[in-house]
Amino acid sequence: MVRLAALVLSFCLLAAGGAPRAEVTFAVLGDMPYDSDTQTNSLRYIGDKLRKAEVDLVIHYGDIKGGGEPCDPDLMQARREIVLGLVPGRVVYTPGDNDWTDCDRDEAGRFDEMDQLKKLRRLFFSGPPPSGDGWRVGRQSKDYPENALWRLGKLQFVTLHVVGTGNGRNEILPSKKATEGKSAEEVKGLTRQLEEQAREAAGHRDEANLEWLAKAFTAADGAEGLVVVMHADPTDLKAWEKTGEVCDDKVLVNCDPYARLMNSLSAQAIDFENPVLLVHGSTGSYCLYRDFGGPATPNLWRLNGPGDFVVIDASIVTFKAGADPPFEVHGLLTGDPVALCDAPRQEP
Repeated sequence: MVRLAALVLSFCLLAAGGAPRAEVTFAVLGDMPYDSDTQTNSLRYIGDKLRKAEVDLVIHYGDIKGGGEPCDPDLMQARREIVLGLVPGRVVYTPGDNDWTDCDRDEAGRFDEMDQLKKLRRLFFSGPPPSGDGWRVGRQSKDYPENALWRLGKLQFVTLHVVGTGNGRNEILPSKKATEGKSAEEVKGLTRQLEEQAREAAGHRDEANLEWLAKAFTAADGAEGLVVVMHADPTDLKAWEKTGEVCDDKVLVNCDPYARLMNSLSAQAIDFENPVLLVHGSTGSYCLYRDFGGPATPNLWRLNGPGDFVVIDASIVTFKAGADPPFEVHGLLTGDPVALCDAPRQEP
């Protein structure tokens, strides 16, 4: 009898909600705040505007601090409160490299980056997942709680933990604490050990991201669009990544750390056929690339979002199922439509 009542209640709720919404509006931003004064105040102001705009949700694509700011616990806690307070309970965050893998830099305080990642996961992902009217975030696993998946109306969302600095493969240094009293030779040995550990972890993240992306496309069955959000710009390849090699379980360094993911995204977007939008930050450009996948994948779009020291704003993205264009993007503060990117994707 209880089960029957529950089924009736579920049916009534579904009927009351009607068909999934064909139009979905959400906000994306990242690479901010990069300082404790100007950008922090700007982000608070952006939060005021977002709450008044009544967006369905906000996605922060990482870098809650500048690369030159210390990764100390007090600063990280303060930035967490600001970011998650943009629209309380409805902010989805995915990590950036400044938030953990670059914390081993001298200017960031020379912290152990893998230890910083553990702390970051506890800080952001130990509580209940974000949710809103008709949507609730699901997590990949206890090992990768930052990877999220949810459906809002006719639009499927997924976040992937993909960062700069070779996706955690490059610039791996021991912490200040670990090197105290050590000889130069001991520091060398420690560095080699940390590099092996970090690159192995990067490989595991790659596999987890590929698995999660495939699950997102499966979950998108019946959806009319898919949004993929990560931190790193997959077209921004550094000198050590322009070797023609693709990072995998055999090639660990001096390789393209994003090629496998991008190839998988393109292939699955072709099969999906409906519009797919890749959102990321990490670089200075702020633009929307239509037909990012080229002639073979005309339904794959890319939004290089606002942030850094270039554009202090949030992007308001509206998805209209069946429309042309399916994604409309404008600045929250300026109201201006985003410019179109003028450069195609770099081939690995």
